[in-house]
Amino acid sequence: MPDYYDATIEFPEGVLTSDELKDLMPGECIPPEVLPGGTVRVQGYVASGEFTRLEERLKEVAVPFDRETGGDHQYMPFVLRYRPGAEDWTAEMDTAGTVVVPLPALMKAAQAGSEALAQLIARHNGPGPLREWIRVQEWRRVTRA
Repeated sequence: MPDYYDATIEFPEGVLTSDELKDLMPGECIPPEVLPGGTVRVQGYVASGEFTRLEERLKEVAVPFDRETGGDHQYMPFVLRYRPGAEDWTAEMDTAGTVVVPLPALMKAAQAGSEALAQLIARHNGPGPLREWIRVQEWRRVTRA
């Protein structure tokens, strides 16, 4: 049985009908809200901190999204950023939501040299938050009937 975590997912407004979104959301979610800038936010207490069916559907129709998953005494909170045409970008966060680099990874990269350290830094400079990415990419929403 999976552990349940607080989680949030944001994606562009207008890509899913309200009925489709309702069908894809886990039962432990509060009603979605539309944020300034045209993004939808869904929050819930979900298995493994994932909106499995919703994420699969968004990837299927090539819609970018950001998911933040809370942690507990055993697991760090983390962020996943999906951008069509790119690999999923994930990173651990602290409790304030700031992306962190694990100390063992930093020490290993520092011992390996400047190129390994530069690669680690580049790895943690992933795509910016969804609203910023949409603005930079001028991503167009696909309104569904």
